[in-house]
Amino acid sequence: MNLNLFLGQGVDGRNVYWANAENAHISILGQSGTGKTYLISRLAKEACRQGFNVVIPDYSDSFLQMQDSCVLHTDIRKINLDILSNSKGRDVEARAEELISSIRLFCKIGIVKQDTIRQLAVSFLQENSTNETVPELISYCEKQLKASSEIEMIRNYLGLIVPISADAYTHVSICQPGMIHIIQFPYWMGSDQRLKYTEMILAQVWNEQICPCMASKPVIFVLDEAHGLHLGSQNMSTRILREGRKFGISGWFITQWADDIKMLNTL
Repeated sequence: MNLNLFLGQGVDGRNVYWANAENAHISILGQSGTGKTYLISRLAKEACRQGFNVVIPDYSDSFLQMQDSCVLHTDIRKINLDILSNSKGRDVEARAEELISSIRLFCKIGIVKQDTIRQLAVSFLQENSTNETVPELISYCEKQLKASSEIEMIRNYLGLIVPISADAYTHVSICQPGMIHIIQFPYWMGSDQRLKYTEMILAQVWNEQICPCMASKPVIFVLDEAHGLHLGSQNMSTRILREGRKFGISGWFITQWADDIKMLNTL
């Protein structure tokens, strides 16, 4: 991961570049109207030209006017966020573990319950070679457990990671080779739901990048309105900050303010 980004000219008229081969994370702070979106748009295009894939969740249509041959806009509802569907062809045990990790992003879950869901997921994936999706896993669990008291527990946990994509949509992958992929969120989606699906997108990118059989070009994940993120120790945004560079993932955090002590310590 070796970025060399042109930032502008200094007071002496010399060109100023940002080059950092060790840590490609960036934090941009500024009040509304100071040009954060313009700066990120220009830097993202330059990074794309240097061989990076760029992913930008857009919550408020800030990047809607960003148009270029290397820019793709996609409605969040067209994104395939089903973790089982996206990991076909990989090791069954690893896929089941990724499923558990995704659940842990949204809630605490005990070891016994993790083991129950993990075993059911492994059995489901071993017995099914088609239609490997989370909703189908839920149906499989209901058939296997029948009248068991664990059915409601499994529905609740797996329900946390069921994607919102409608069957009518043609699903689109998150990472588009050689592209800046701007994922548009509808205006009516609440902040908690936006955060949830942002974490799911981050988790999918993470899982693809750490898998040797799937990893492609390095990925830059632009997180606008970063002050709204919950930067806890288990969250994907924090994991990317701490370990992302080892797997070719960098985070660009954009915010109007950073007065949260947890966020400041993480950044």
